[in-house]
Amino acid sequence: MGTYLRGVHGRRRPHLQLAASPGDRLSLDLPDLGGAACLGEDPEVFFSEADTKMAYAKSVCERCPVQVACLARALDRREEHGVFGGLTAGERRTLRRRQRRGAAA
Repeated sequence: MGTYLRGVHGRRRPHLQLAASPGDRLSLDLPDLGGAACLGEDPEVFFSEADTKMAYAKSVCERCPVQVACLARALDRREEHGVFGGLTAGERRTLRRRQRRGAAA
């Protein structure tokens, strides 16, 4: 059984878990979960609206070996809050819009 983490106010940290089906708890489908840079960090940092905390969260993501996979997962799941893969929710929305425009062209 893999790591099953909870974040701010008891919410799950979806970028750090993967459930095969409801109720199942498995480790994240990313290389070396133990190497994720956000492990051991205060989850509040990744879900804060404060500019300084968001900047710190992004700096943590920059050194993370699973950053790209984390971002891809957040885009796929349409995460509405928090910093995932080095991007805020607003930055992820912008990226999705750009991807849609590029696909339509």
